Amino acid sequence: MQRLVSYFIDPAKTIHIYSHQKDWRLWWGFIAIHAILSSIKISSIGLGAFLSYGIVWVSWLVVTALIIDGTAQFMGQKGELKTILYWLGFANTLLWLLPSASIIQNTLYLIGSLVSFALNIAILGYVWVTLKHVYKMSQMQLVGVFIIPCMSLVVMFIAFGVIAIQMASMIQ
Repeated sequence: MQRLVSYFIDPAKTIHIYSHQKDWRLWWGFIAIHAILSSIKISSIGLGAFLSYGIVWVSWLVVTALIIDGTAQFMGQKGELKTILYWLGFANTLLWLLPSASIIQNTLYLIGSLVSFALNIAILGYVWVTLKHVYKMSQMQLVGVFIIPCMSLVVMFIAFGVIAIQMASMIQ
């Protein structure tokens, strides 16, 4: 847990020091804690719920890391998939605070909403710093890492819409 605290205090220094010696047991511990918190928050405590939330969380991190690393490689950077996957687990531990923010939001809606929004901004900030120090990118390249996947999704949905319209017109 010292590494987690170090990451939140000075992510750039922590990434620089520990990127070559990843503690995957700690990472899997984060997954387990997140799965426990999710199963308590959303459903019930049980082995099935725990495993399901663990699998969903790992899948989310892997897909996110694949998109980020793929975009960075598309922009000419060296692939750092394992490193990004590892540090995304650290950045997303801030999500552990969301159940508390939900409780605050149920009591004081405006303040709880602001706390939830601030947590999401903080996660984005830690991901930003992580990407900046892992890939050593400029600010504009980092913006591209976030915008290119979003633009690709928009183009994909437009293309699916056009195909759906064409198929519907052929059926009539």
